[in-house]
Amino acid sequence: MSTISKDLETAIINLQSKLDEQFSLVISPCEEWLKEILSYYHELGGKRLRPALLVASSLDYGLPPEKILPYATALELMHTFSLFHDDVIDEAKTRRGSESIQMKYDVPTAIVGGDVFHSLIHGYITELALNGVLDIKSAMKFLNALILKVELPIGAAVLKESHFAKSIDIPKYEVSMEINEQKTGPVFALGAVTPALLLEYHEDEEILWRFGNQIGLGYQLLDDLVDIVDFRSGKDIGGDFREKKKTPLLIKAYLRDPKFVSAFLQHSDITKEMVLDFYNHFQNEITEIWSIAFKHLNDAIKLLPTLRNITTTEHMMSFANILIEKAYKIRDAIEQFSTH
Repeated sequence: MSTISKDLETAIINLQSKLDEQFSLVISPCEEWLKEILSYYHELGGKRLRPALLVASSLDYGLPPEKILPYATALELMHTFSLFHDDVIDEAKTRRGSESIQMKYDVPTAIVGGDVFHSLIHGYITELALNGVLDIKSAMKFLNALILKVELPIGAAVLKESHFAKSIDIPKYEVSMEINEQKTGPVFALGAVTPALLLEYHEDEEILWRFGNQIGLGYQLLDDLVDIVDFRSGKDIGGDFREKKKTPLLIKAYLRDPKFVSAFLQHSDITKEMVLDFYNHFQNEITEIWSIAFKHLNDAIKLLPTLRNITTTEHMMSFANILIEKAYKIRDAIEQFSTH
């Protein structure tokens, strides 16, 4: 049974339809053929976790969801735009059970489409500020955080991950963890911290950045584990292995049996049978990564009582519990995987 609070559940449901409305507004300056390209991933759906965390934080800080809707929209579209480029870098063939953007169209369309998307997100926030819909100071603080604390670390992490994927070098475990945190944590963190930014609760900002980064790192580690089990529809099992990503799991495995992992990475096509072989060989490492992910989620929860300008953390706690439930489902799926 879900532990999500009723208020948060209602707010997230309302957010879903409003995000669609805002998306139409964001791409409204574009011609119809370009709208079709930009809409492709948005129409495939998704969990919308990043704006959901912003909604949870806004409820705890007493901000009405409509006040933070533009910022929630920007966060979700920031994630969507990143998928355009990620799938080109990873040479991914599928996304959410459908063709990836470059398979649907082509690589130049995916690259430039992502660039256009990125520009539209910034234009959307600045236009709302210039038109008086958003407070200009608040909008500029959000954009400054988006650029320097989200886009910059994510870009650096993707470049580092791509470098190691193309290299035979195996990075240190600590480096791979840093990459995982940088590429996933900042968007979650900006979702958590935005209400405090708007309200100028500076004492809480650093705590919320840490909370969001811990949530993001835990989420990314769990997502790495999903890559080895048939846990959700449309997931390309073994995709990280094919893309030669040096994930924390792969490095833990390499540290125990470098010969096995080196030979494993030589294969150009990783089958489910090969993933099962990896699973059977490295069950302890897989369990260890799950435990590390779970610890990061719990470490995030432990930060919430230290917030000083807030009377309740019910909704952020409820959001964290969504990921805790996901963690337990992944643990169950991992335990069942060897029987398939």
